[in-house]
Amino acid sequence: MKPCSRCGQLFRAIHGNQLYCPSCRMKRTPRAGLRYTTSVLGRRTCVYCGRRYEARADNQRFCSQRCKDRAKPAAVKAKYAQPSHRLGRRGWNPLVASGRVRCARGAACREAEWVDGELVGGIIRGPWDLGHPDGESRGGPECRACNRAAPSRLRARR
Repeated sequence: MKPCSRCGQLFRAIHGNQLYCPSCRMKRTPRAGLRYTTSVLGRRTCVYCGRRYEARADNQRFCSQRCKDRAKPAAVKAKYAQPSHRLGRRGWNPLVASGRVRCARGAACREAEWVDGELVGGIIRGPWDLGHPDGESRGGPECRACNRAAPSRLRARR
């Protein structure tokens, strides 16, 4: 048992250099995993629904995750909901699981390899996405990291 440095209450220390009891420790620092701090940056109006809310981040524009999702353009939401995309992924699934499919990003793949004097995409071993043709990729299965980093990489090129 050890006295808390803040309130003086006795508590069972988990390790030797623990200074605060559990209740004081929670007041002192925000819990791990919290997205926003406990400070309120003022009242704002939600861009989607118009409801007033207390902002907890400088760049917060929506009152909830639901409003944020609903505000996305229909084209963005519908791109991956089309049957052609879903069926295409379902068709590729057994082939990618076999471990013989290379990333469609080609030379831009993070795991790119030299094969017969040509730089080709690496074998997809982990999670994967079905990519779209965009000038750097021909479309098809891609490493998740390669697919999700592509917009930033393409924007930097422009």
